[in-house]
Amino acid sequence: MANKVFITYNPEIEIERLTALRMDAMASAFGVRIEFPLRYEVRTVAVSDQTVLRIKRAEIVIALCLGNMSKQLEKELLEAMKQKKTIVVLHEKKRGKTIDFGTYQYARAFYIDFDNSEQTHSEIAQFLKNIVSLPVKRKEPEPDYALPIAVVGIGLGLLTLWALGKGK
Repeated sequence: MANKVFITYNPEIEIERLTALRMDAMASAFGVRIEFPLRYEVRTVAVSDQTVLRIKRAEIVIALCLGNMSKQLEKELLEAMKQKKTIVVLHEKKRGKTIDFGTYQYARAFYIDFDNSEQTHSEIAQFLKNIVSLPVKRKEPEPDYALPIAVVGIGLGLLTLWALGKGK
């Protein structure tokens, strides 16, 4: 069961950081271990050695991106691709911009429609279930994504509350 999740976000967008911390608080109560990037300085775009290790320990990477993707977030996602991790990126439908994953089939960006966030959650769940049927990408067995699907649901719920509270 996938109970190690790496969550990353744009360092300058406070709601992304707060949502990630709330996701951690809720998910840890159910045995999900969530780790975040270790960033020494906001202006630095290099991925720290500690962040590389945290990505390595994770079974899935979740990225929150409600605005333009920062160079730092992009570098962390490229590191996750290099490590052949499953990646889910959540973008705000109207403003979010994504990274080009090219032919890497274990990553996908999902645009959040706050008027229909359950549809986004359903699409993510289907994507993660389909990952298991793809050709083997790494030596260890593919994790069961039930817990990460729930963690994504927590994040979508929190972001939807935020969007509704600010009037989208």
